[in-house]
Amino acid sequence: MSSPKFRDLSVASKSIILIEFLLFLGALPLVMYGNRFIPLIELSEIPDNYLLIYLLVFALLNQLTSLALGLYNSKLRVNFRGVIRRVLMCVAVAFFILTIINPLYGQHALPIEVLAIASLVSFIVVSSFRYLTFQIDFFGFNKRVILVLGAGERASIIERRMRRDVDRQNFSVHGY
Repeated sequence: MSSPKFRDLSVASKSIILIEFLLFLGALPLVMYGNRFIPLIELSEIPDNYLLIYLLVFALLNQLTSLALGLYNSKLRVNFRGVIRRVLMCVAVAFFILTIINPLYGQHALPIEVLAIASLVSFIVVSSFRYLTFQIDFFGFNKRVILVLGAGERASIIERRMRRDVDRQNFSVHGY
């Protein structure tokens, strides 16, 4: 992120942040819903207002650690394995913080197993989303912006041959 303000970010960066927030937000209810069908963990009934707080704290902590580890930096210069390592570290740090915060909820505290499985699910879902984002290049993060030095006849040849977006697969021409 070149700008510290959310409103100054590109649409692609905003989309990545919001989609990942929704993915983190959906991991915990997915685990709790799946536990009803395949009962692995004994869960007591949790009121909806506590569940909403759990969801928001889980998603915001994961989002905050993602931001702290530079996952939303548009100039991130690591390969896909590096991104996966950072996502794993993000989820691990958020899980550690959640296990510290969890006893503060009192009698409605979630079992640690639920938090661990939700963290695993969020890691898998966010890693898959990042993989698809890099492979399909839906948001245009893999495109290099180039500046052609010079003008005249040779620059006009480049302009004529690169009119369509299909011709500019991995780069976009900023100017001449």
